[in-house]
Amino acid sequence: EKIELPDARTTAAPRQGNRPGLAIGILKEIEKLLRDWQRELQELTLRIQDIRLEGPVIDGWLDSQPEATPKHPGFLQHAELTDLQSYVDTIHPSPQGSGEISERVAYRLCHLDTDGQVRCQECPVDQVASVSLAIARHQKLRQLLSRKQHLELRLGQLAETLVTVHGHLKESDRKFR
Repeated sequence: EKIELPDARTTAAPRQGNRPGLAIGILKEIEKLLRDWQRELQELTLRIQDIRLEGPVIDGWLDSQPEATPKHPGFLQHAELTDLQSYVDTIHPSPQGSGEISERVAYRLCHLDTDGQVRCQECPVDQVASVSLAIARHQKLRQLLSRKQHLELRLGQLAETLVTVHGHLKESDRKFR
C-alpha cells in the first residue's frame, strides 16, 4: 500500500515582504522628522543667544502704585503741609481737567525668591522702559527654552527607540544566519 503524504506547504513570506518599501518609507519619514527637529533646535539655540546678547534679562514684573499714599491713612497727628495735601489728594483726587497730574506713580520691580516669597525693590521711573524690555526678554527666553527642552526630550526619546530597534534587528539577524 502506498501512503499519501500531505503536500508540503511553503512558508509564507512575512508581511513586510509583501511591501518591501514600507520599512524604507518609514525610515525616510523618521529621517525627515529628525532633520527638521535638529534644524529647529539649531535655530532656537541661535535665537536664545541673540536674546541674551540684546541686553539684561529679568525674571520678575513691574508693580505700580500711587507715590503719595500715606503710610497710615486716617491717622494724622502732626504733619507737614505737603503730607496733608498728599493725604487729601489721595482721598479726594483733584479734577483731571486742571492740566496737572493728580498723583505720581511709583514703580517697583518684583520677583519671587527661592522660598516663593514676593520681593520688591524700587524701580526709578527713568529705568521703567529698560526694565520692561528686560522682563519681555525673559518671557521670550522662557518660551524658547521650553521649546528647546521639548525638542531635546523628543530627540532623546527617538534616539533611545532607534537604538532599541537596531539592537533587536542585529540580534534577530544573528539568529537566522
